[in-house]
Order: sequence, then structure tokens, then C-alpha cells
Amino acid sequence: MSEPRLEKRQDFYPDGSLEAERSVRVEADGSEVNHGTYTRWHQNGVKAEEGQYEDGVRVGRWRSWLESGRNFFDGDYLPEPPPQEVPEAPPPRRLSAMERFAGLPVTGPARRTLVLEVAAVLAVFWLPALVSASTLLAQGDTPVGSPLLSEINQAASSFGACAFLAFVVWKSGEGFAAFGLGRPRIIVDLVLGFIGFLILFEIYVRALTHFYGLYEVPTTPLEEPASPTGLELSVLALALLLNSLAEELAMRGYLMRRLGRLTQSWFVALVAPALLFGCYHMYGGVGHVLVTSLMGLGFGLLYWFTGRLWPGIVCHTLYNMTLYAVDFGFIEWT
Repeated sequence: MSEPRLEKRQDFYPDGSLEAERSVRVEADGSEVNHGTYTRWHQNGVKAEEGQYEDGVRVGRWRSWLESGRNFFDGDYLPEPPPQEVPEAPPPRRLSAMERFAGLPVTGPARRTLVLEVAAVLAVFWLPALVSASTLLAQGDTPVGSPLLSEINQAASSFGACAFLAFVVWKSGEGFAAFGLGRPRIIVDLVLGFIGFLILFEIYVRALTHFYGLYEVPTTPLEEPASPTGLELSVLALALLLNSLAEELAMRGYLMRRLGRLTQSWFVALVAPALLFGCYHMYGGVGHVLVTSLMGLGFGLLYWFTGRLWPGIVCHTLYNMTLYAVDFGFIEWT
């Protein structure tokens, strides 16, 4: 096999005038590639360009002229870098069920911010309710007061909690729909909420029967309260609706998502908010805490399966209204 060799070549225009002189390297197989000096002329005989080739690539200083002889290019060609292999992008990772529900895990400063945010929600919403429940448990007999004032206070407190939670959700930038408060589907939400209420209230009755001995049964006040007026019932209904909205947004919509995102654990996301929910109902004793925690777990499952808070809010409101209806004697309880 012969070695590659350098040779000179000349190219001509159709009229026979010289077009280019160039050095080529002739390979063993007879193929040629420009390698060495290169000069080209315009058809009128004026030099067009000159420079050097290496392995068919322009390198070093090259100069070019117009047909008038005016220089219009004078610069260096740099050797082209060898082509680099672009690694194939890995296929996108499939999100887990928890990541689809609560969002991707966070680390570093974002995680610390999220932990502080959860602590703020617990301090503003959960801790005062726990202290209030502890006070009622320690107080024992509760004197008979004005039901209307108590209901207005409850409605105002729940409204304040809703406003704070709405601000936290808005500040997160994720939107209310991400926390389960998308546009209501009135018929669907009412039906799902009512079905959830029927199931959860049946569970409540059975659990109440099982844990009744662990309840703190308050002593009957000496003075029986009068039957509530229409105004009192209206304010009470509003208070219960706001209370359900605040509790579902805080304990389910917010805490379930945030704890799920921080821990990536379904057990923590479902059970921890349910236990926190049960703890601030300790005024009824251990039995009330256990049953209320069970109800909180039911509300959490309703939120998980529907992805919306509205059915849980309907269910929660009906649940609370039924308990008050029993207290007022509208529904007989055996």
C-alpha cells in the first residue's frame, strides 16, 4: 500500500483562465484533500483569496479581495474543535403519588422556609384551639351564658383563621386550587359531602359507643338554656360553616400537603393532621380525642380521594350541625 503524497493542482475557468492553485494530499485510495497553500483568482485575473489548508480545513491567516482588487477580509481561521458527544438526556423521572399530590421534595433554604410556615400555621390556628380546649377541660362545669355572643365569637374566630390561611395560601403562589379550593362543583360537592357525612356519622356513632366510658361527661347546669332563636340558629350555622372551612383548609388542605411534601410519607400526611385535629378537642376527654382523630382521618381520606376540600367542608358542616341538633333536642339521641 502506497503512502499519502503531496501534489500541486491547478483549476481553470471555462474560458481557460487560471482559477486556483492548491496543494493536495493524495491518499492511498486515490482520494484527494486540500492540504497546504491555496490561492484563487477572479476570472479577470485579480487575486481572490489565499491561505492554508490542513486536512481540508482552512487554518491560519487568510486574505480575500474583491474583483476590483480591494481587500475585504484579512483574518485567522482557528482549527475546529473535535465534535463532542452530547450525552443523551435521561428519561424524565415518573413522579410518585405523593409528589403529584403534595409537590416535589424541597431542601435547603426552601425547606427551612416551609418548616417555619407550618410552625406559623400551627401557632396561629392549632395552638389557641388546644389551649382553649385545655381550659374547658380544667374548668369543669361551664356556666350558662349567651348563646348568641358565643356563636358570634366562634364565627369571628373562624373568620380570622380563614383569612390568615387564605393569606398563607395566596403567599405560597401555588393557588387555592392546589390546596383543594378550586371552583366549586355545587351538585357534585354536595352529593359527595352528604355521602361522606352518612358514612362518617355512622362511624362516629359506633366509635362513640365503644369509647363512651373515656368521655368527660359535664355536669348538667342548674339552669337549663332556653331554646335557641332563629337569629341564634342562623349565626350558629354561619359559625359552623366558617369553622369547617377553617379546619379543613388548615388540617387537610394545608397540613396534609405540607407534611406530605416535607416527609414524602403517606402515614405522616394522613395521620399527623388527624391526631392534631383530635388533640384540640380534648375538652371531652380521651374518648373525644380518639373519636375526633378518627373523624379527622375520615376527612383526610375524603380530601385525598376527591382532591377537593369542598366535599369535606360540606361533610364537616353537616356533622357539626347534627351534633348541635342533638344538643338542642331537635334530634333524639339514645
